[in-house]
Amino acid sequence: MEAYDNARLDAATWFDGIARLSARMEGDARLENCLRHAFHLAALTPPPFDRLTACPMDEEAFEQLLERGAWETAAAALVGGTLRHEIVARGAREAGARVWLEGQSGEARVRASSPARALALAWCAFLLNLAPGGTGQPGGASHKSA
Repeated sequence: MEAYDNARLDAATWFDGIARLSARMEGDARLENCLRHAFHLAALTPPPFDRLTACPMDEEAFEQLLERGAWETAAAALVGGTLRHEIVARGAREAGARVWLEGQSGEARVRASSPARALALAWCAFLLNLAPGGTGQPGGASHKSA
């Protein structure tokens, strides 16, 4: 994924955007819109966090996933190739996901109403663990979403 005209948000604004997106996803916001918002935030990630949000596809390809309703694939693309992810539980009414960085301690685990929502929320939780004032690295966040 290429940043829009090399534009980047400052870290505080970007972390605030990730936190707001996470809050929207915890509610009843349409997943398609949340994934689109996440893609745009990933494109605007400031250094040094940008190495963790390198989506392997361009906006057109990502939009095609959303148009087809391939939300789990879109969420996995957001996680990209640097971070690792796993859907750890699937049920009739709930799914779980985790996101981690290979070789680092800590991970983000989330339960949500669908695998795609859980994975996108775990991605947000992992990134929010990196926010200034936090531990500086993922700290094993656990999160439950309705």
